[in-house]
Amino acid sequence: MHSWFANIGVGRKLAIGFGLVLALTLTLALVGWNSLGSLIQRSDWMGDISRLNTALTDLRITRLQYMLADGDDAVADKAQAAYESFARLHQHTLSRFASPANVQRLQAQGVEISAYQQSLNAMRNGYHASRTAQAQLASRGTAAEQALAAVRVDEQSLDDAQRYADLLAFSQMNEHWLKVRHAVLAYTGKPEADRERQALAQLADLQRGVEAFRAEFSGASTAAFVAAVQGYQQALQDFSKAVATIAQARQEMTEQGYEIVRLSEELMDIQYTRRDAESAA
Repeated sequence: MHSWFANIGVGRKLAIGFGLVLALTLTLALVGWNSLGSLIQRSDWMGDISRLNTALTDLRITRLQYMLADGDDAVADKAQAAYESFARLHQHTLSRFASPANVQRLQAQGVEISAYQQSLNAMRNGYHASRTAQAQLASRGTAAEQALAAVRVDEQSLDDAQRYADLLAFSQMNEHWLKVRHAVLAYTGKPEADRERQALAQLADLQRGVEAFRAEFSGASTAAFVAAVQGYQQALQDFSKAVATIAQARQEMTEQGYEIVRLSEELMDIQYTRRDAESAA
């Protein structure tokens, strides 16, 4: 082969040399172009993940605004719109990935996103139930006050021998009722565990005195008062259940949000690792 190369002309030698240089240059250019294309594609995927994270942040902010607005329906609609926008973007992002490692994490995010919708629905139902219970508390509270006032009117017709004992019993029940109303208003105004316990304790004290009160005052007004108190107690229980539902939904959405973020971080780490490997190739 050395003899063959030595026997060819200078022109051919130069042509072969330039040809080899050209082939090498074209090879390097193709490799570089493919690497650049891979880097651009990788950057696009990283941008998709970043936009997904931004949409999740918007959703979480809107959900917090919804809670700060105490379940306002208009803000609830904004939270739902933010969720739907995030879910659509996630589906679009999933369609752009083919690698099993990426698809697996995006699908896991999809599970959390579906659960987020269920928790958001539960929170909305909780706020609706809360408002209904508060309306019932107001209605039954007014009915109890009116019935108790009617008992007071009935008591005025009693003879002097019974009046003192009846006045004492009425005053004690009225005091119990005022304490219940005050404790419940404090609890519904700011639903906290301590305030709930105080409201329930005051209501329990009231219930313990109801039987003695009914024995002292056996008229129709007393029966109406007792029925109103029972309805008031049920409304308070409904309100407590609604508050618990809202708290549970909030906890679920917090955990779901953390899991979606964790999966996004894993997705981004995969892109970083592959980008570095492609750059070094």
